[in-house]
Amino acid sequence: MLEVLLEMPSLIVPFMMWISRLSPIQRKPSRFFSAHSRYRNRAWNSLWFLDGDEEYEVTTFRTEDVYVDYRRPSAVSFVRSLEEDLKRRDFTVNAFALDEIGEIIDLFHGLEDLENQVLRAVGIASERFNEDALRIMRGFRFQASLGFDIEKDTFTAMRTLTPLLEKISVERTFVEFDKLLLAPFWRRGLASMIESQAYDYLPDMTSSQDKLNRLFDLETSFTFESSEQAWASLLWVLEIENAQPFLKGLEDLSPICQAGTGFTDYF
Repeated sequence: MLEVLLEMPSLIVPFMMWISRLSPIQRKPSRFFSAHSRYRNRAWNSLWFLDGDEEYEVTTFRTEDVYVDYRRPSAVSFVRSLEEDLKRRDFTVNAFALDEIGEIIDLFHGLEDLENQVLRAVGIASERFNEDALRIMRGFRFQASLGFDIEKDTFTAMRTLTPLLEKISVERTFVEFDKLLLAPFWRRGLASMIESQAYDYLPDMTSSQDKLNRLFDLETSFTFESSEQAWASLLWVLEIENAQPFLKGLEDLSPICQAGTGFTDYF
């Protein structure tokens, strides 16, 4: 939805089906599409389908139980209330829905934040980041992608709860960091990450503020062309000579690992 409002190129656009009048069984999205539609993530009752070259996600309204590991809910329940569904989302600019005639439903003033270019957590910020600590890194990544400001209370909660990042897998945090570095406003996202001291809770980055700040020595207009280049630069400023221990556990993130095998080629 955010990608649509910003007219950003994306093949993945989330939509909510306005089918709250139907029974829980009738609300299963699989009843509305042909056998050519393909499923992903059946546990959350989401359906992905293709319309030409575009890919869409359709899902029923749902709410989540207590988060058990600062990342995943212990259970998911289908509900009739759109508000219950949207209030569990991370940021107001990511909490829109469309009704059956294509009108935008905005219950948390996300359109205003979108116009003012502000990232604000939905509801009580500390609750959102306690539910899913990866949202902290996503916030920095969104800022790097959009160039928005992070609202004061939202940033305060992010900074206070950065220790929770230790609860998140290295792979997931590094995926968000990778997207941050490749984004057009990576300087803004990185600056906020440094200010929050989130780096203290990322592998091998404890007390690395001064080293990370060296990335700002790059030309103001510079953007990284690839993950390999971004992570080679990161390894260089962190003065990591043996990249393999640093990249341990990231075997599935081949571009990042490739940076560790030949990063001297960039310097």
